[in-house]
Amino acid sequence: RRHEREHLGAFAGREQPVRHPASRRDQLRRRQILKVDHHARREIDKPGTPVGFDGNDAVDAKGLLKAAIRDSNPVVFLEHEMLYGETFDAPESGEWIVPIGKCKIRRQGKDLTVVATSIMVVRALEAAEKLAQEGIELEVIDLRTLKPYDSETIIASVKKTGRLLVVHEAPLIGGFGGEIAAMIAESEAFGY
Repeated sequence: RRHEREHLGAFAGREQPVRHPASRRDQLRRRQILKVDHHARREIDKPGTPVGFDGNDAVDAKGLLKAAIRDSNPVVFLEHEMLYGETFDAPESGEWIVPIGKCKIRRQGKDLTVVATSIMVVRALEAAEKLAQEGIELEVIDLRTLKPYDSETIIASVKKTGRLLVVHEAPLIGGFGGEIAAMIAESEAFGY
């Protein structure tokens, strides 16, 4: 007991360490998932504040950041730390602005609509390539912004495929995927 008190006393006034048998990379990944989702959920509740992600390529990240800077309202721009080590081709020059509130169809498909954000777009595209070898065509949509989000493109895609899969890093309860699922359930795409 005395040893435990002395050990915990070293952390007095600071956050207690969390120990579990996962690798260091897993620990960092879990912490990043919680951090990105926490920030997204916290910021999305603020009225009038657009929330955007860094995207899965340099062109979109640059264009969305430029749009955020030029917007007259404050804009929250979230970056996923796991994408910092990735390299993407970027345009040398030219004006490229990604409109806030417009998603992008990264891959055309006919069997299933996959809506994803940030690094999960990369994972969804990897899965789509593997499933294409089995004859299953996924339509992958990069949401790009959580608030506002492009419901028309998502609804049109779900009407085309008849199925929806939301891929994001969030807890089961309270994640943004529930918002997308509820929007589809209330739209004309449900049961189309």
